[in-house]
Parts: sequence; structure tokens; C-alpha cells
Amino acid sequence: MHDIHFTYNLSLDPWKDLPDVVQEGRITRVGVLPDATEGGHPVIAFVTTLSSGEDVVGQVSWNQFNQLHDAIKSAPAIVLDSM
Repeated sequence: MHDIHFTYNLSLDPWKDLPDVVQEGRITRVGVLPDATEGGHPVIAFVTTLSSGEDVVGQVSWNQFNQLHDAIKSAPAIVLDSM
């Protein structure tokens, strides 16, 4: 798995390295792949259905998912209040 970069507020710090045209989508399915990493750890897989109807599969290790969860929980109050 690769490092995941977390941005607290995309309105203030947008991802400028993405193309001008980005298809929006929503996560429509989530599942766990037990023992999926080389070390035998679980991976969370998800399907994002794009506005075009195309499905894209992504995955994140269980450990990375927990780190993201912790980062979101520790976000500055002003960010969390707007959610």
C-alpha cells in the first residue's frame, strides 16, 4: 500500500494536481479482504460509481483506514462543525 495524503479542508487547500475535468462519484460498496497484504493483514475494498455509470475499485489497508479515521477525528473543530 502507498501513503495516503489527507487534506482537512479542500476548499482552502484544493488538489491542484488533478485534471480540470474530474468525474464525480460516490462509494456504493465496501468490503473487507482478510489476509490481503503480504503481511497477512486485512484490506478495505470499495467501489466508487462515477457519474458516467462506470465503477472504479479502490482499496486501503486496514491500518491506513484507521489512521485516516484518527486524522478525521482530530480535525480542527471548525472543519468538523461544517460537516
